[in-house]
Amino acid sequence: MIASNNDALDPEDMALLRQRENARNARKGPRSGDYVIMPDGATRRFCSDGLSLGSVTGGRYHLDRDGRVQYSGGLDHHHIRQNDLRDTGRTKLGSFWFFHRDKMQARNDITVQLDCRVFEFSPESGKT
Repeated sequence: MIASNNDALDPEDMALLRQRENARNARKGPRSGDYVIMPDGATRRFCSDGLSLGSVTGGRYHLDRDGRVQYSGGLDHHHIRQNDLRDTGRTKLGSFWFFHRDKMQARNDITVQLDCRVFEFSPESGKT
């Protein structure tokens, strides 16, 4: 994990982050915020556990207490079936945010980089 705006990060935030990161890492399979390599080689991020893809131009990923991630941003029209994915075993850093000291107010976000799983999308992989 890497904090992007360290000036606001304190021991309480670090404890909140560890809790969130551990809960996220306990979730199996592709998760919101994880990466997928498309057949054309482009890398995208999932914007839901339902395997929808976020906009190419970005979006923001809020890390909840229970390890779930809420995406805010534009959506792509792709929806990927889980059996068309292969876990590469690699990880890549991805940006997430949560509220400093869990206080919901404007301009009170902490941005961090966490390891995300990397999957490869192959529409053929689900066929037998």
